[in-house]
Amino acid sequence: MLDLGVCDHALNKTLKIPRTFLYIQFGSYKRLFDPLFQEEVVMMDWGVVREFQDVDSAVELFQSMFTAILDKHAPYCQLKLLYNAPGWMT
Repeated sequence: MLDLGVCDHALNKTLKIPRTFLYIQFGSYKRLFDPLFQEEVVMMDWGVVREFQDVDSAVELFQSMFTAILDKHAPYCQLKLLYNAPGWMT
């Protein structure tokens, strides 16, 4: 092994490691127990879902209607995380 006369810590401080960022999207569900959300779910038109004879179509319609309500009351937030792991470490 070649002795450079410097410790590893000094070498790590002189090397510039490029910073990369990791973006995470998530829904904020802290307002799901809000009375307005509960009222909107109760007032959702269930008759339209019951009209379908095909279960897959009914589930797809229910999912789209419920997702629209969730997007209104629990919008997506984006979180930016600093990810600066060295390239030689996996």
